[in-house]
Amino acid sequence: SVQFEFTNCTEYIQILSEDLYMRSFLRNLTLRPSCYSCAFKTKQRPSDFTLADFWGVEKLYPEIDDDKGTSLVILHSKRACEVFDKIKGNLKYQEVDVDEAIKYNSAMITSVPQNSDRADFFNLIRSRGFYGVMKYIRIPVSQRLKKAIKTFIKK
Repeated sequence: SVQFEFTNCTEYIQILSEDLYMRSFLRNLTLRPSCYSCAFKTKQRPSDFTLADFWGVEKLYPEIDDDKGTSLVILHSKRACEVFDKIKGNLKYQEVDVDEAIKYNSAMITSVPQNSDRADFFNLIRSRGFYGVMKYIRIPVSQRLKKAIKTFIKK
């Protein structure tokens, strides 16, 4: 889901499949151009840490998978190791093999492919506004029908 909490005590909560921005983001339509050829998509990075969702944790380390999301923290420098040593007493963590973790987290070393509709998407936003690009982010009728059938069967 997507959730924003605002300073005026209101919030926006939407399931992922219904949020227009997240659907366009996950279809690689709204990423920055540099994301399609990122120079930092390597195991050896100039940063101290890499923080990521630990996709595949349920396959590699099911004992730490709580089905609420597990973070992957990769330490790249001596400074990162020093900082982690200071805070690890307050964390629940397990050391893992970075190469194993990357198997299910290919985004760490591979840039995302550019969506072939990206240029059209932005041209339509400029000329018609956000709702002018609905054809690129609308959930297809077949998907909506499948979802409705599954919901009906569950009830």
